Amino acid sequence: MRPVPSPFLSYQSVQIMKKIFFLHLISILSINLSYSQKDDLFLLVAHPFYQVASFPSYLLKLNFTAKTLDTIKQLSTGKETLREVMYYPEHKKIIMVKEGEFGTENTHKAIQFLSMDASLKLDSVNLDTLKNQYLYSWLFNLNNKESYFCVQLSYPKFPTEGVFWGIEINDLRIKKLVPENFKNVEIAGNNCACLHTFDGLSVYTNPENGELRIPKTVDNSNRPIFPIQLPKEFQPQKTERRPIVINNSSAFVFSAYNSQTSKIDIGFTDLAILDKSANVWFKQRIKGNTDAMIRSFNNWIAGTVYADNLVFDKEGRIIEKDKIKRVSPGKEKRRKKMTKTGMPADFRFDYLGYYSPGILYLLNVSTRDYIEWNTGQGDSEILLVENNTVYYRVNDEIYKAAVAGKKLGKAQLLIKHEMVPDIHWAFKTK
Repeated sequence: MRPVPSPFLSYQSVQIMKKIFFLHLISILSINLSYSQKDDLFLLVAHPFYQVASFPSYLLKLNFTAKTLDTIKQLSTGKETLREVMYYPEHKKIIMVKEGEFGTENTHKAIQFLSMDASLKLDSVNLDTLKNQYLYSWLFNLNNKESYFCVQLSYPKFPTEGVFWGIEINDLRIKKLVPENFKNVEIAGNNCACLHTFDGLSVYTNPENGELRIPKTVDNSNRPIFPIQLPKEFQPQKTERRPIVINNSSAFVFSAYNSQTSKIDIGFTDLAILDKSANVWFKQRIKGNTDAMIRSFNNWIAGTVYADNLVFDKEGRIIEKDKIKRVSPGKEKRRKKMTKTGMPADFRFDYLGYYSPGILYLLNVSTRDYIEWNTGQGDSEILLVENNTVYYRVNDEIYKAAVAGKKLGKAQLLIKHEMVPDIHWAFKTK
């Protein structure tokens, strides 16, 4: 007779099942932890608009579960003036230039280096011993080994030339730099929120040979020549002062032409782009006649369409009577008053004379795929592009969407918060 099976498992079977369950649980926890760490989205609240007021800045982390913004650390106080916030994704660094409170006798100057990695390390270099006035800043890559954040300070005898000091972004060594170093400038571009930040380099064109001369010397005949020359089809017919808007390891982007704007037309901008990996030049026309709101994320070029709300004469002077009174869409949804972290977008639009129709765009330099979409909100900008996912802000909301070729996937709302209008930079540490 066949024995009747026992309704109870043997001791050995129970132990095996416990081990299997425990290993399965560990696997689930590991996957969830890995996903959580990978999905951390860090956001920077900062408002460099120093000619009006000073605002504190904060590093935040988006809590996906609670839909909240968790403060990681305060980066500056309302008693300090943020002169620049420079964002370098290829170096995983955010660099902030701070001065004493605007309009006071406080002359404190410091440079902060925030690492966009798991350490979130924050280094600071005090520049109080340098009595000169801060003017501008850039990033130089010297010998492909050392990267120096260069600050230009006023020079009493030649205020147009200035003095250049560099801080190595990793070990914080300080050295004096020279105009010739501008040949090695790295440019990631500007945030797209009408703030007082500038990452670019104005150069003079040469219609005869495509040379680009860097105006950083008092002697015009001794100006350094940029190592990249414009091909014939992109050379202006006369000498012009034009900006290099992006120069990273993937692309060189030169603003070749800005059209005029009018009450019925936002105009356009022609970009001359060198795909460095393929060593191929191409032209990209973007909507809007201003090139000030373009930024890069490795081989992606991203931007917000802007147009001048002012009319200029041939000498570049504003014709006040011809001021265009366009209002960027979505004004009824934007805040009307200043908050502790920033001022209304419409104040910045009016102050700088810009109109934004709410159009965002992406260009993949390698594939030439171009995507644009209309948010219906003038205060919109792309915060981050990573692993074919774009993160963008629409007024007080942050969204993410997948990018597939020339198509944008369905947008997912990540958070809606009163501090979001003052978030203009984002990064992940993984």
